[in-house]
Amino acid sequence: MAQRWPLGVRIQLLGETATEGVVTIRPGITTLVGPNGSGKTRALRAIKTALDATNYISIHGRKTHFLAAGRSSPLENFRAALLNPGSIEQSDAAVGHILHQKNWWNFESVTGSLLALDSRADLRLKIEARLQQLFDRSVQLSWSQNGLNIRLSAMSGGESYAANHEASGILQLVALLAAIHNDEIGALLIDEPEISLHPQHQAFLLEEMERVAGDPSDHARKVIVIATHSASLLPLRKLSELPFISFFNSARQPPTQVPDDADILKRYKLAALVARLSTTHRMAMFAERVLLVEGPSDEIIATQLARSLDLRLLARNAQILPVTGKGEFVEAAKLFRLMNKHIAVLADLDALGKR
Repeated sequence: MAQRWPLGVRIQLLGETATEGVVTIRPGITTLVGPNGSGKTRALRAIKTALDATNYISIHGRKTHFLAAGRSSPLENFRAALLNPGSIEQSDAAVGHILHQKNWWNFESVTGSLLALDSRADLRLKIEARLQQLFDRSVQLSWSQNGLNIRLSAMSGGESYAANHEASGILQLVALLAAIHNDEIGALLIDEPEISLHPQHQAFLLEEMERVAGDPSDHARKVIVIATHSASLLPLRKLSELPFISFFNSARQPPTQVPDDADILKRYKLAALVARLSTTHRMAMFAERVLLVEGPSDEIIATQLARSLDLRLLARNAQILPVTGKGEFVEAAKLFRLMNKHIAVLADLDALGKR
């Protein structure tokens, strides 16, 4: 049976009940970008509901799996005083129940990934290889009366220790990698995959997702949808990747997504700009307002002026973006207007003279 991608998912906006937005999902990685409170998590849940309501994933005997932003919560009581003042659970970290193994994909926490990891020796080999390469770690899973116990050990030697004493970022990576490389999952949705990970490991995580992203009719591939605040997880290195990004500015406004047949995707100058996007450019994609200025010196002046006048630009979700070369102002403005940003320009008049 032929697939019917892309899938347009209707997103209910806040405010007027009849108002909807649409996010288009294609095989590969779809990224939801925007500030806090702009509706990305609500959109993720709507996408999961839409995927469950179609046979796009289940027809291939595969699962749709959602990982929430609070996915590490089953482990946190073993790591912090959350339930009782000043009291941290002292027993070894344990999650789930053996009866849950046949329903692991319906967990939105690390529990589901760990249950799947315990039951799949082949999957564990893949994850072990990456943990050993990155962190010199090995993970051991075993059942007790409290659930599935998680312990880790250093490959260089020493006794194993409970997950209670491991870095939160490593525990996040164990669960994320287990979900990414689980071929039973045909659609993987992750809210804020960057949690507890430094920029280099965020970039590594994106590489791992790109290795398996694709059409779920191929059991080695899966549809991936992420909602992120991280510039390191923004897969935009060429203009053809722009239609895979949905830009959110407000939960009351429809998200913006460039159609894959839009004429503007054929612009050579715009393609050249996207190919050399800096981290600052990527940060601006999360803002609602973008001020384009001529070069780093004007950026410093504008930033200091804002501070002197007590203008809280960051709190207003605004980003000052230096543009190198007058010829790039028009292209930069076009790029950010595609994302439905409010654009302002602080430059000499000749900066906008050529189109």
